[in-house]
Amino acid sequence: MIKQVEEATKTEAKPKLELRLAVCYAGKRDILQATRRLCEKAKAGKIEPNAIDMTTFDGELEAGNAPTPELLIRTGGELRLSNYMIWHLAQAEYYFLPNLAPEFTEHHFLDALRSFQQRDRNFGK
Repeated sequence: MIKQVEEATKTEAKPKLELRLAVCYAGKRDILQATRRLCEKAKAGKIEPNAIDMTTFDGELEAGNAPTPELLIRTGGELRLSNYMIWHLAQAEYYFLPNLAPEFTEHHFLDALRSFQQRDRNFGK
């Protein structure tokens, strides 16, 4: 099914939206592995510790230098990230709803977008 969706949505232009599926993903493990890789590179003299910045660190994460998500929609009534993309979602807006994913409809999606549009995003300023 994933291959069918990829083929059906393939375009030459840069996509306006991007869907990523994180199967068997753990945010803490991802951060730990990225840290270890950077430590090994520094130990081998391939990178200076002071040269490690957000972009460098992002590049070591499983998602690579993926766009930062702006909105997380969490279904199922849980009010937590559950170790999901904790680095990437630091500046995201969260939208929680009690419905389970199979019950998630276009109406729910539009409600989430309306909620997002009404928020004042200051990115920690």
